[in-house]
Amino acid sequence: MENFINKDLDYDKCAEEYKKNNRIFINNILKKEYAELLHKYLTNQKKERWELCAVYNNKKYEAFDTSKNKKINDSVIKKAVKSFENNEFSFVFYKILNTKYPLSFTEYNVKKIFSENDFIELLNHITNENLTKMNDIFISKYSKDCFLSPHCDKQNGKIAVTIYLTKNWKPHYGGNLCFLNNKRNKIIETLTPNFNSIAIFNIPDLTGIPHFVSHNNSYKSRYTLTMWYS
Repeated sequence: MENFINKDLDYDKCAEEYKKNNRIFINNILKKEYAELLHKYLTNQKKERWELCAVYNNKKYEAFDTSKNKKINDSVIKKAVKSFENNEFSFVFYKILNTKYPLSFTEYNVKKIFSENDFIELLNHITNENLTKMNDIFISKYSKDCFLSPHCDKQNGKIAVTIYLTKNWKPHYGGNLCFLNNKRNKIIETLTPNFNSIAIFNIPDLTGIPHFVSHNNSYKSRYTLTMWYS
């Protein structure tokens, strides 16, 4: 892990910050060279390598972003947008890692690093959650108009972890991680996905924590490594 994670950060201070409201946003979490490597890898992937993931009307859809699938993919995206407008849980984004494609060396390495005990112990140092395993991991790409509607993650684990891998992202592009109050009628915090930053937040057992990813309004792609632990 010492070749990938920035060990120069003050993780004792991070633990103190996390304790205040059970979430934290940390810059420069990865070593610069590794963050640059992941950024280059993701931006060089062909569109056909990415799998469209969408939910609408309580239905889940996954299919690769190929010319063969374009007609049905476009139809599914429209249905997901309609579902969002009807205030139903819905999302549209693309993913690699944990698809039908075999893992590349880079993807295998990502999965290995963040599932190993060293990284889990770092999360425990920050969160004091007594985590023992990673439950899921994937890398997402939010192209223009991709979104993730309000949800709670309450069945995914004790904490959610996201690492942002897009350079020069601006708040007005959208694609921001927004936390809501329990009534879901007010945004209580907004995090902009800055390059090489990590968001770690607790998922309360009974309620989860309402949050969403706002629509990407730009033609830039937003890349995120997402994980859950328990």
